[in-house]
Amino acid sequence: MRHLVFRRLFHLLHSGWRRRYLIITPLVVMPLAGLAIGALTPNSYKTFATILIQEPAMQNPFLKDLMVETNLKKRILRN
Repeated sequence: MRHLVFRRLFHLLHSGWRRRYLIITPLVVMPLAGLAIGALTPNSYKTFATILIQEPAMQNPFLKDLMVETNLKKRILRN
């Protein structure tokens, strides 16, 4: 039984050694290709966010001077 396991392991390692270039080549080429594509591709990021705050000061007439403007058209920045 042990002899059969070693024989199968030997065949597996031997076939891997025979095909070593087919195994190693993608492991070397793909990271280099990924780095080259990442370096040549321009970085462009564009984000927009609108935060709606509902203040408890709006419901209390004594805190009107602490109130944040809730008019979205005044708060949204457009490029």
